[in-house]
Amino acid sequence: MAAVAVGATAGSLYFSEIAGFVPCELCWFQRIAMYPLAVIAPLAAARRDIPVVRYIRIIAVIGLAVALYHSQLQAFPDQGSFCELANPCTSSPITTMRWITIPHMSALSFGAIATLATLQHAAIPTIGVPK
Repeated sequence: MAAVAVGATAGSLYFSEIAGFVPCELCWFQRIAMYPLAVIAPLAAARRDIPVVRYIRIIAVIGLAVALYHSQLQAFPDQGSFCELANPCTSSPITTMRWITIPHMSALSFGAIATLATLQHAAIPTIGVPK
C-alpha cells in the first residue's frame, strides 16, 4: 500500500511539476485523497500499525470513486461536467498504451490500495479485540 501511494504521489507531482500538465479539478480531488495515503501508509508500515488500514481503505475507496467518475467523463465527453472550460476534466494530456489515461492510473492505484487494505484488514485477528 505504501509503495503504491508513494509511487502515485510521485507520478502526479512529476506530471504537474516537471512535465507541466495543469491538473483539472477532479485531478485535485484525487490528489487530496492520495497525498495523505503517501504519508499514512508508510508510517503505518514502519510502525506495524495494522488497525490504521481501516482508515486507509476508506480514503482509498473515496479516491477510487472520484477516479472512476473522472474516467467515465473522459470515456463519454459529451456529457456535462462542472470542470473549467480552460482545463476540462474530459480531456487527457497523457494516454499510454492507447487508452490508459491519468484518471485510469489513479483508479488502478486507489483500487490496489483498497484491495490490499481489505486483505490486510481481513488478516487482523479479532479474538479479544473490542469492536
